[in-house]
Amino acid sequence: MTSPDWSNLLDLYQATVCRGVLEYLEQQMGRKTRRGVYGAAVVLWLMMLQRLQGRTTLASAVQLRVHGAAGTLAADCRRVRQGRISSRTGGYCRARQKLPALLCQQVSQEMVERLRALLVPAGEAVTFVLDEREVATVTRSPFEHWWTLAPGMHTLQARGWLASGETITSEPVTFTVNP
Repeated sequence: MTSPDWSNLLDLYQATVCRGVLEYLEQQMGRKTRRGVYGAAVVLWLMMLQRLQGRTTLASAVQLRVHGAAGTLAADCRRVRQGRISSRTGGYCRARQKLPALLCQQVSQEMVERLRALLVPAGEAVTFVLDEREVATVTRSPFEHWWTLAPGMHTLQARGWLASGETITSEPVTFTVNP
């Protein structure tokens, strides 16, 4: 497996999760924004790199950080500017543990929505959500999708992304499929 170009992935990450979004979400949670070597933006970025590389260890993630894989995410940190980032895993490990799961969920949701906006060529798409699971995303008119349902009660909802960037979510519709 070849190594991806981290600078391109970092550009995409920064385009989808800007610092302002993270600061806003942290404020909404009553969490103080940490700006050190392992602030929320850096920790989330390193966690993503760990997932993208498969079985990457904490030590490997820290080495990526030491060697600049986080780019300018913490440029305002004195230790980063001076190139004094420890290769020990303790700081990263503690920062991961302090990162609220709710913040990770909200950032993930924000990323998915922004990536859809970047990746859908016409800027319009509809995602069908059945029983709280996304079952299909359709990017062409007539924006329909067919699937087989098991007997029982189901809830269907549609989320639409318009070319203007606006997101529209339908009211959930509950129905029963008879055997």
